[in-house]
Amino acid sequence: MCDVLVVGAGPVGLTAGLLFQRMGITAMLIDRRSTMNTHPKARNLNIRSVEIFRALGMEEAIRKLDFPREARRIMWLKSFCGEELARISVDNKLATRYSPCEPAALSQAHLEDLLRNSIENDRINIQYNTELIDVVEEKDCIVATLRKESGKTFQIRTKYLLAADGARSPVRNLLEISVTGKEDLGKFVSIYFKANPYPIAPYRPSAAYFMLGETSLGRFIQSVNCKDEWLMGIKLSPEMEKDESNFHKEYCLEFIRKTFEIPDLKIEILDIEFWHMRVQIAKNFRKGRVFLAGDAAHLLSPAGGFGLQTGIQDVHNLCWKLASVIKGQMSEDLLDTYHEERFSIVQSNMDWSCSNEGIF
Repeated sequence: MCDVLVVGAGPVGLTAGLLFQRMGITAMLIDRRSTMNTHPKARNLNIRSVEIFRALGMEEAIRKLDFPREARRIMWLKSFCGEELARISVDNKLATRYSPCEPAALSQAHLEDLLRNSIENDRINIQYNTELIDVVEEKDCIVATLRKESGKTFQIRTKYLLAADGARSPVRNLLEISVTGKEDLGKFVSIYFKANPYPIAPYRPSAAYFMLGETSLGRFIQSVNCKDEWLMGIKLSPEMEKDESNFHKEYCLEFIRKTFEIPDLKIEILDIEFWHMRVQIAKNFRKGRVFLAGDAAHLLSPAGGFGLQTGIQDVHNLCWKLASVIKGQMSEDLLDTYHEERFSIVQSNMDWSCSNEGIF
C-alpha cells in the first residue's frame, strides 16, 4: 500500500510528488499521457509560488529559465513591426520589500521538466501511459483500478488519493462531485511555433503583445523564450468551431505571417492545441479520502495567470496536512481545513481573473 496516489503528473501533481519526497511520504504518480507536456501553456509564477519552489531548492534552476527583466511587460502595437501604442510593466519591483523572491516567467513545459528531474527518491514512483478507471473507498484505504496503455488493468491500495488530473478530471466525474460556474466562454486554438522576426522587426522584448492594426486587430502573441519561440492564442469564430480541420498547417502559417506582417517569415509549427474557456469550481475539494487540486478543483480564466499558481498553492496547503495525518502526528480532522482554507481563496482568484479580461 502506498501513502498517496496522485492522479495527474502535470505541474500540480509533480509539485505534490516533490513535496511528498521532502516529507518522507510514499506516493505513486500516474498520468495517461505517454510523456510530459511540451506545449508551453501556463507561463507565470507569482511570488508565493516562487517562495514554495525556493523552499524545495528549485529557485536557482527557475531563474536560469526566467525572462530577462526588460521583458517583464505587456505591449500594444499596431503591428509587430509597427508603431507601439502602449505598454505596462508587470515587474513587481516592490516584491523584495516583503519577500526574498521575485515573480518568474517560464513555460509550463520547462517547469514540468524541472520538477520531474527533481524527483529522485525511490519513495516516489511515476508511471506514464497509466489511467485511473475506478475508485472504491474502504474503511481505511482506497482501492484504485488502473489501466495501462496495453489494456492491462491492475489494482492498488492507497491511504489517500490526490486528483490533479485536469479540467475534465475523471476522478471528479467518477465521484460525482458537481461543479458550478460558466460552462463555455468560447473555444480557442493555441499555436506554438518557432520564428525569428528580428532581422526585420525592432527588438522589443515583452511577455505578451496585443495587435491593434487593421489586419491584425485583436490578435495576441506570447513570447515563450524572448527569442524565437512563440504562442498565439485565437478565439475561434462560430464557423471555425464547427470544424477544427480549418486550422490546418498552411492556414496557421498564413495567419501567423499576417499577424507579424512579414510575408516571407520562416515559421516552424511545433504544436496546435484546441481548448474551451470555462470558469468553474467544484462544490467540495474533498470527498472522503479523495482530494481535488488544480484544474480538477477549479478552472480560472487565463487572464492574469492565476490558474497554475492556485494549483501549486493547493498542494502546498494539502501535502503537509496529509503527511502529518499519515505519520500519526495529527488527527483526520486537520484534512477538513483544506477545503475550508482553499475554497475562498480560489473564489477570490476567480473573481480577479475574470475582472482582468476587461483590461485586455
